[in-house]
Amino acid sequence: MLNFKHFLLAAFPSLLMADILNQHMEELMNKGDLEHACPLIEELYLSSPHDFKSNLYYGQCAIKKGDTDLAMMVLDRAEILEDENSSLHKSLGDLYAKLGNAVIAKDKYAEAEHFVSGSVNHLAVQNYQTNKFAVSAQLDGGYDSNVEYIAENSAINDWLGANTYTGKPKADTFTREYLSFTHVYDSDSYASFYYKNQLYIYNKNYNRYAEDDFTQGEILTGPGFAFESFNIWLPVSYTRMMTNYTDFAVLYSFKPQINKLLGNSILLKIDGKYEYQQYLQWTEGNKNVIGAEVGVSKWFGVNLLRASYRYEKSMKQDADSPCIFLEKAVHEAELNYSLKLTNSLNLDIGYLYSRVLYNDTIRIESGEKREDKLEKLSTSLIYKIINPMGVSLQYEHYRNESNYIPSGYGKEVIMVGLYLYY
Repeated sequence: MLNFKHFLLAAFPSLLMADILNQHMEELMNKGDLEHACPLIEELYLSSPHDFKSNLYYGQCAIKKGDTDLAMMVLDRAEILEDENSSLHKSLGDLYAKLGNAVIAKDKYAEAEHFVSGSVNHLAVQNYQTNKFAVSAQLDGGYDSNVEYIAENSAINDWLGANTYTGKPKADTFTREYLSFTHVYDSDSYASFYYKNQLYIYNKNYNRYAEDDFTQGEILTGPGFAFESFNIWLPVSYTRMMTNYTDFAVLYSFKPQINKLLGNSILLKIDGKYEYQQYLQWTEGNKNVIGAEVGVSKWFGVNLLRASYRYEKSMKQDADSPCIFLEKAVHEAELNYSLKLTNSLNLDIGYLYSRVLYNDTIRIESGEKREDKLEKLSTSLIYKIINPMGVSLQYEHYRNESNYIPSGYGKEVIMVGLYLYY
């Protein structure tokens, strides 16, 4: 006569086998003995493919064996069965670390720590590079309907009351080159500290009016701290400007930058600036500038919407300087919309409104202070030819209204460009 245990084994083999395997497997898993646990886990998974623990443990064994495709499949199924589990998110973090994706691995480890209210061990990210580099370059050719559109210094006689200003729009074609280089050092894929360096070079040459050629180079360097939804970079910068390849100004700045991911995938960006501007083509023109910009952006499917506000205040370094129009306050609002038409084609539309209030009057004998109002409309099409290369077509329309006659202007700019990035 069969005893009761043998009867149950014969009547319900899969049920009892799963129970026995599960108990023994749990003991081995708690000891961290995956070598002996994994054969039992595979049997459990085959007998109970829709059980959460069998999927979780089978995924952990797949990670140990280096079968990342299998691990991804079964851990995804485990997440569907039960997503609020620390061991599951720890395993997903291990998987993405094996795949070399530090960003997702960090997120999964953070979720794991949330469910246990403590820390979990992090695997080293495979093939992680402590030094990262990025380079981008752009070459544009275009048409400018009004090259000299601001006469801050050339119209001093008009400010003195001579009424001699006879400025007329002068159109010209131009070429423009832009190069950026970024280096980030991050010793640990999960560490919050990093160090970043950036170099920007900009050059613009007109066909006929070489005196309006402009070149600028800027170097930024400083430490940063990155967390799950918060990033701050604290760079200092050095900028050198030239007109017609003759030194024009040198700028020394501190430019803190903060990015914060809010609810509903809204990105908040805050930039600050303190800057000392030293001008080299005239005396007593140096000034100090403070400013800040706040922007929010959000993706809506294939649509990106961004809105920002910028404030900047310029002050003479020498309060007794005879130079005019150095001290001013800038209020600027900008709205940008981007639509992804296809995988290779983007449409961008932008609107900018700027109001500049000057401390100086429009003429020496006038009591009316200068005020400028600028509106800029822009649109561009960007087409990606291959992954690191694309072309762009851009149109910009400017209109500046000013009670200071030499600085009232309108202009249009059309550009066609080629860009590369790595």
